[in-house]
Amino acid sequence: MTPQEKAKQLVEKYRIMIKFDSVYNLQWNDPRPDEDSVSHKMAIKDAKMYALATANEVIEQEKNWINATNKGSSTFWKHVKKEINKL
Repeated sequence: MTPQEKAKQLVEKYRIMIKFDSVYNLQWNDPRPDEDSVSHKMAIKDAKMYALATANEVIEQEKNWINATNKGSSTFWKHVKKEINKL
């Protein structure tokens, strides 16, 4: 999987969770499924924020692992962060 594919996958997973949760939050509950709807744009914005937090956590854990073992690299996840920001 490429960093671009992983970025899209993470954002989409969080977007789905946010939209699912919107059933209980009337502010988000917009029946229009189109990508121009306010709820869709807000969900994408929040999904990107959560995906970036996830990537940051993985990078932090990889740094700990690299420091402890002198093995590995966090290059992949740094690229994923860049791709998330491009979305």
